[in-house]
Amino acid sequence: MHTPKRKKQQPSIDGYLTSERLAEHLGVHPSTLVKWRMARSGPPYVRVGKRILYSQNSIENWLKANEQQPVR
Repeated sequence: MHTPKRKKQQPSIDGYLTSERLAEHLGVHPSTLVKWRMARSGPPYVRVGKRILYSQNSIENWLKANEQQPVR
């Protein structure tokens, strides 16, 4: 029986999310985060080696800063 290869699970760092986890939380595809990084329009991130991590505090601040008021 052949089992598909699984991506090696990276250990988490308290207070930070990986691109995959953030994409799940936001309901977007991980490639969307790549596009946002390239356009410098997404949440702030930190690069640790090859890993991209997002601070949960920075994500909350970015969401608040991009909050839209309803049209009246």
